[in-house]
Amino acid sequence: MILSNSIKPNQTLYYLGGVLISCLKKQPSQVIDSLKLFEIFKNSLSVRVTFTQYMFTLDWLYLLDMIEVNDEGDIIVCF
Repeated sequence: MILSNSIKPNQTLYYLGGVLISCLKKQPSQVIDSLKLFEIFKNSLSVRVTFTQYMFTLDWLYLLDMIEVNDEGDIIVCF
C-alpha cells in the first residue's frame, strides 16, 4: 500500500501523506482534532478516501515522526 502497482498512484500512502501534510501546513494551530482533520483532508482530495485510508496515512506520518497524538486524540504537528 505504500507503493503498489495494483492501485492508483493517488491512493498510495506517499500521495495521501503529501496531501495530509499540505492540509496540516494550512492550519493556524499546531494541534488539530483528528475528526476535523479528516473532513479537511477528505474535502481536499479529488478521489474518495475512506476513514481507514486516512488512519493508515496518519500511521505513516506518525512512523515518520511528522505527527504525534495527545491523550485526547488530537493530532500534533511536529514539523
